[in-house]
Amino acid sequence: MIKICLAAYHGFNEHKYASWLYGVMGDMPHRLSVEKGALVFMNRNRAFLKDGIDGYDYFLSVDTDIRFTADHVKRLIDDDLDIVSGAYVFRGQPGYYCANWQRDGVPGLVPTYMRGIAQVNTSGAGFLLMRQSVVSALGPLLFRHEFVTDENGNEDQTGEDSGFSIHAMRHGYKQFIDCDCVVGHLI
Repeated sequence: MIKICLAAYHGFNEHKYASWLYGVMGDMPHRLSVEKGALVFMNRNRAFLKDGIDGYDYFLSVDTDIRFTADHVKRLIDDDLDIVSGAYVFRGQPGYYCANWQRDGVPGLVPTYMRGIAQVNTSGAGFLLMRQSVVSALGPLLFRHEFVTDENGNEDQTGEDSGFSIHAMRHGYKQFIDCDCVVGHLI
């Protein structure tokens, strides 16, 4: 059973989305959990924790502007990884997926010509699948803003999705992107 978690703004039409999702997912067992409000990172956490975490095998964080099929979900499950993101184009960065990695010691965005599965440092939470054991291990504040320091000693705050990745790494988890599981990003 998959819990599909959406963080949405107040005007979001949950019933219309649920109808669309039912058509997309077909007979794949799932439950939609939506939390609305102005603070995306809090809504994401609430959607994950709403009605508890027991009884689910996987949790899928989905942004409202991501379009996918049941085959995309099945592919991520078949990847058999603790944390894996589908690939979608980074807003404002055509030619790159919404994920960061290190290649030959140099950090950067994952280019859209990549194929297969790649380990990443961070990824967006727009189409991010994780096992129930990850949700259980990381605790109630899964998505959070973290403070990071660059090589020049400058401190900056991350977005909640990168904060999740950092939190997961601190708990020993590795995160991946499946570059062959490309979903639509309405940008």
